[in-house]
Amino acid sequence: EAPGRSETDSLESVGWTRGTQLPSLEPFNMPEADWLLLQKKIFTRWINQRLQSRRIPPINDVLEDLGQGTNLLDLLETLTEETFPDKYDKKPKVVSQRLDNINKFLKWGYSKGIEMKIKPEPSNFINGDEKDIMGFVWAVMLRFMKFDTEDDGSELSAIDALLKWINFHLKESGVVVKKFGQDFKNGMALCALIHKFRPNLIPNYAELDPENGIENLQIAFKAANAYFGLEEYLTPTELRKLDEKSTLVYVSEYYYGINEQFKRDLAGKRINKLIAFTKANDALKGQYVKDVAQLEELLRSANETLGDRTVTNTMKGAEENLQRLDKWKAQDKPAIFELHVAVVQTFTSLAIRLSENKRPPYNPPAGTDLAGLAAKVKQLQAEERDCSKDLYKEIERQWRLLRTDKNHFSRCEKLETWLQDKEEYMNSELQVTSSGQARNELAYLDAFVAQSAVKKEKNLSEIVKIGQGLEAELFEHITDTKQREADLASKFASLEDLATKKRPVLEDHLARELYKEKVLLWVGVHTASHAKIVSWVSVKTEYLETKETVTSVTDARTQLGLLKAYDAEKADTAGSSVAPLKRLGDDIRTAKYETEYSQWVYDKSEAVTALEAQVDAQWDQLSTLSAAKQDVLDDDLARELY
Repeated sequence: EAPGRSETDSLESVGWTRGTQLPSLEPFNMPEADWLLLQKKIFTRWINQRLQSRRIPPINDVLEDLGQGTNLLDLLETLTEETFPDKYDKKPKVVSQRLDNINKFLKWGYSKGIEMKIKPEPSNFINGDEKDIMGFVWAVMLRFMKFDTEDDGSELSAIDALLKWINFHLKESGVVVKKFGQDFKNGMALCALIHKFRPNLIPNYAELDPENGIENLQIAFKAANAYFGLEEYLTPTELRKLDEKSTLVYVSEYYYGINEQFKRDLAGKRINKLIAFTKANDALKGQYVKDVAQLEELLRSANETLGDRTVTNTMKGAEENLQRLDKWKAQDKPAIFELHVAVVQTFTSLAIRLSENKRPPYNPPAGTDLAGLAAKVKQLQAEERDCSKDLYKEIERQWRLLRTDKNHFSRCEKLETWLQDKEEYMNSELQVTSSGQARNELAYLDAFVAQSAVKKEKNLSEIVKIGQGLEAELFEHITDTKQREADLASKFASLEDLATKKRPVLEDHLARELYKEKVLLWVGVHTASHAKIVSWVSVKTEYLETKETVTSVTDARTQLGLLKAYDAEKADTAGSSVAPLKRLGDDIRTAKYETEYSQWVYDKSEAVTALEAQVDAQWDQLSTLSAAKQDVLDDDLARELY
């Protein structure tokens, strides 16, 4: 198979320059019969080219080998592209078998359109008869050589068709070929034909001289080899000696070579277009795979970010988590959705290109198709919603905990104010001056104890319950919360202790004031008794100081009787009034209240003593007055007796 040649190749690029003499394969002074050898060489080459298409081993000599074995059948089956329908000896061993085979092969060939006026005998092939065999091969060539002339449908012979094709392409060059043989000997026709399709291979075509046939043929041979790979199996001299048949067969190689190269060029363009199309598709596929890989990495990272909802149980941690989500929404999320859109666009572009060019659709690896990616993006959106919901829920929980703690603080503050007020009262030193006040203070203390128990049972318990709720939710400032509760509990205990200590003090106040009131009552009684005695003394003083009129012994004795009655009354009064007064005065003067908490002594005992001294003085005065009156009445009696 001829190697492909670029349209830009030139003879110079393959190592030939104009003016270089090509070596000939045969001497120029060949005998006249040598054209027959050249014809055999060309015909043998033509046969081998056909057999080669079916990878059938080549023959060495058309005259000697065509009648051997199944070579003739191989050639006919190759050209007709059919299989011989009859039976034959595939391995003939005797001449008769060979003759029978050849006879069958010839008949089948004639039935396929091979036309000959004088048909060869099978024996001609056995004997290698040159004229008959070469005539048969020529008839085969004429039957199976096909030259597309783009005609209007009229059928032309192989010779006319090839001539028409050549002259059609030589119109612009001015070269005209009328028949094979003489018109090709100066090389101009072959050079013009190649120049038509590959001007760069013969750039100096206009300078070629028809008189330089050998050089022109050298240029044509070299250009044909560069153009469509035609090996130089003839020399310019040998071509000039060919007859018309051999020339036609040789020139047909230009037809087939040029057309084959044209097909290759066209196929190359198609391939290049296909390559470009494939490269563009591969680029889109590569971009898709690359973008999908990047998208999946972003999705993985995003799911990891959104899946991390670690609860730090702090407002700062909750706010940082929310800030991290907001940052992801602002930076990473747009990149994911932009890349997803780009992936969809890339896949859509690729799908449209493949569909419009009727190519199989692109099937991405499992899980990376659009549906799979859309599902992953949708799942990411759901994950984002869940994450946002959870983070905002945690923020709300932290705010609720702060509000709860604020309520806890407020309750503690109110209760602490109450405790401080009560503590001030408990620590205060009361000036109790009456039993009523003492009883009031004891009642207040009892009320406080009861109220404190209620406060502790209800208020403090509620506060502790709130604190337990905060602790259960791992509130970040639970230490402060618990400290407030501990402080309150401590103050309650302190107040209870103060109340316990205050009770005996208040009870002592009551006992002291009751004792004081009792002493004061004694003083009142003492004073009242004194007043009564003084009043009695006053009456008796007036009696004693009064001088009764005595005009008879009876009067005298009556008055003395009255005086004696007075003395008796005085003695009785001394026992019933004055003596108790002094005893009460002694009690008052000796009255004293003293305990570990307080003490009291009546501070006006001098007044009590003064009252008693007054009574004593008046009592003495009564005695004096009574004695004086006794004397007067005794005198009155004596006088009246007298």
